[in-house]
Amino acid sequence: MDNIYDPDIIGGRLCYKPLSLFGIPIYKDLEIGYTAIIDTDPQNPLPNKNYPYLFEDSLNTANNYAYIYSYDIKLPIYGNNYFDVGAFYEKASQYQKGSGFLIGIYANLLNVIPLKFETRLLNPGFISDYFDAFYEVRRNTLLDSLGYTIAKTNSTQILTSFGLNLFDKLITTSIDYEYFFEKDPITNKLTIRVYFSKEWSKLIGFKLVYFRKNLPRIQEITDFDNPDCFLFWLLDFHISDFLIFNIGFNKSYILDENRKIKLYVGSVFTTTIIF
Repeated sequence: MDNIYDPDIIGGRLCYKPLSLFGIPIYKDLEIGYTAIIDTDPQNPLPNKNYPYLFEDSLNTANNYAYIYSYDIKLPIYGNNYFDVGAFYEKASQYQKGSGFLIGIYANLLNVIPLKFETRLLNPGFISDYFDAFYEVRRNTLLDSLGYTIAKTNSTQILTSFGLNLFDKLITTSIDYEYFFEKDPITNKLTIRVYFSKEWSKLIGFKLVYFRKNLPRIQEITDFDNPDCFLFWLLDFHISDFLIFNIGFNKSYILDENRKIKLYVGSVFTTTIIF
């Protein structure tokens, strides 16, 4: 749930390990999952800067919602103390917007270097990362903009991911690169994540996310004023094992009421409850 004062976004995941009771090495970790997330008011207006905690609903909520569900399976293939590898598959559908599936392999070297490679085949109208880390910032324009932010034909993507888990996972980093074989409207995406676990201070965790699409040259990675660039950081205050206060900051670009791109800088305070 995104906001207990205005609960529009609700999601969850169920998973089951059918071979866990048989104790079969490696394959006992075979996992089958189902994930669903819905936004009942995707055109929800951003709070007025003079009243940041006044949450309002959009005027058009009837039959106007974003809903994605998926089925997935994760199959370990081989593993030992130094190396493990497996395969995964996922089929996802977006309400009235299309569907897609992916298949890939993952590996972990020395429990320090996680790797992933996947291929995605998407039908027209489907966005594989619709609910991403920046969804709440651009949600009020994203649904309207689907017509020109996605391909009109079947599309193929590949994703490669490289990470590092340092100091017994006190610091976790990952670099994801997505390449689109169809050049219109998006050519590629780069996502860099850095996470400092609360274990180093026993109280505070820190997450930084950098996202850039349509990156023509690696030299432009520091062009933070580009409309295709998004920045997000989050501080987690672990009050207890069950209660976390989150303070976030984001810098991105959104469409205004005249369909013009403008800079958006915002902050957020949320509460996470772990059951």
